[in-house]
Amino acid sequence: MFQNLYISHSKRGSEHFYLDASARYRCIFPCFKEIQDTTQHCIHIDQLDKIDLKAYQKIIFHRPIYSRKLLKTLKYLNSNGIQCIADFDDLLFSPEHALENPTYLSGNTSKKASRASFNNYLKALTLFKHVQVSTDRLKEHVERMHPQAEVSVIYNLVPDFWPKLTKLVPAEQRLENKVIRYFPGTTHHTSNFNNTIDFLKHYLTENKDVRLEVVGDIDIDSSIFTESQFKQYESNLFDELPELIASSWVTISPLENNEFNHCKSGLKFWESGIFGVPVISNCNLDMGRFKNDGLLLSDDYKEWSEFLEKLKDDGEYLSSSTVAQNVSKDAYMHNCEQDLGSNSILYSTYLSAHIGPNWLECLYNPASNMHNTAKLKFNYLNETKPKINNQELSNLKIEANILKLKYMNLGSINKLSRKVSKLKRTPILFFKDMLKKRALS
Repeated sequence: MFQNLYISHSKRGSEHFYLDASARYRCIFPCFKEIQDTTQHCIHIDQLDKIDLKAYQKIIFHRPIYSRKLLKTLKYLNSNGIQCIADFDDLLFSPEHALENPTYLSGNTSKKASRASFNNYLKALTLFKHVQVSTDRLKEHVERMHPQAEVSVIYNLVPDFWPKLTKLVPAEQRLENKVIRYFPGTTHHTSNFNNTIDFLKHYLTENKDVRLEVVGDIDIDSSIFTESQFKQYESNLFDELPELIASSWVTISPLENNEFNHCKSGLKFWESGIFGVPVISNCNLDMGRFKNDGLLLSDDYKEWSEFLEKLKDDGEYLSSSTVAQNVSKDAYMHNCEQDLGSNSILYSTYLSAHIGPNWLECLYNPASNMHNTAKLKFNYLNETKPKINNQELSNLKIEANILKLKYMNLGSINKLSRKVSKLKRTPILFFKDMLKKRALS
């Protein structure tokens, strides 16, 4: 049996790297994909000492950053004939683009820190003979920065159970409600959203039947929008997003026009498109692979307005919705290790109630304290196919919510720890950030 291992370098740490969208797509989701005669695991870099690395034939380091620990680990693996691969899904290794990083542009890091970080990613990149990336554009940059490397493109994919976690909302109902939603996820995308504010403010003023909702912790001065037309939610867990996305009229993916964003994955399209929800985005090359009538890629906000106006027509909206859903299917795994099918809601709820919201990570992470429990519970569901009534499902949801709150509270502590590190590293930037947040509140 061949064994692969994915190692995340997420700044969220070993307990919370499931909350990192990048780690989910590049480390956890690939483990769900069935590969003949192959077992796949994922861990965080901080968990290296909890497993036997010699048990693996191929190890993928996601977003490796230069350190003595990385050097020592690679030396050990190479001496044992284990193939090592660097995996990048953002242009983090090109110092000349360090100041195009949304983290810097949103005021969450300094010029010095951003450049130092990019240099360390580049130093790590050059330690690997094999590299895989998430987009064609990234491949070009790796070949430019590290011409000796063998580079392959592994597009992002999402397990097909994810869109089955909610019921589809009829196009007629979405059209009637007319809610535009944006799912930034983190504060790092504040600068991307700021580019669209003038357009959105004008559009909402001219279209009182449309509402805007932002799901994520970006900094927004809500006073610029009419109160009845705007709402912001805290970031949701990934498994909670389907319900919100599925009820949207349109979702948007604003991006600043720079090379860093041109290299990003087009996941914002298929995460919405699979529910029949059309998407508007600034130009993104990876999204261009999914060109269809349910997707507008443009930096011209006049075209955004025209596209939205077109989608107010019943026939146009139904047509755009249908084609977006069909095209999105190409980004979903159809040969998964486990086919949850119509049982997706039951599996997710049951495992979330017994393991926690990161049950999928625990299932494939041999270094997790919940790994064996996750396997036992998952196998129980597969073998017994239990029939659970509505009351039992409701009770499971309550238990799942309790574990979610515990998990998120620990995540808040982890976030506080990162803020303390930021205070030590860049105190001036830290206090500027605090003053900015106070001004917006």
